Amino acid sequence: MMMVKHKGFSFLELLAATTILTVALIPIVRTMAESMRLATKVEQSTKCGFLAQYKMDVLRYYILKPKYLFPSYVSGYDDSYTETTTSFGPPFAKFKYTVGDSYASGNYIRTLQVTVWYDDDSDNSRDTGEESVILYTKIAKRD
Repeated sequence: MMMVKHKGFSFLELLAATTILTVALIPIVRTMAESMRLATKVEQSTKCGFLAQYKMDVLRYYILKPKYLFPSYVSGYDDSYTETTTSFGPPFAKFKYTVGDSYASGNYIRTLQVTVWYDDDSDNSRDTGEESVILYTKIAKRD
């Protein structure tokens, strides 16, 4: 009687191959998940930086311009300007900012502080772990 050779894999070979693939893929999947989380954090941090720079530029522009040009925004250099937690408009509604101003009457130099953060939990406060950027600048009065 002649023996018939079966082509293919046995159940044990398939089981061993599946186990090896599973063990090899677990670290790869974990690494991909971590890299996606880090990419999201980097994106949020970058947007925070751009939005903070934008807000700082807007503040400097309106504070240093004459009062009669922008009466509805900031009265000019001789007024203090602060904002409590405020949201940027869409598509940046999850990004919040505050503005601090060190202006004191008679000073020719003032310090502005803009803080922007990604409000992960939507509680309108900057919490530990939320991506944020703080920018400071000094502005001198020009006559």
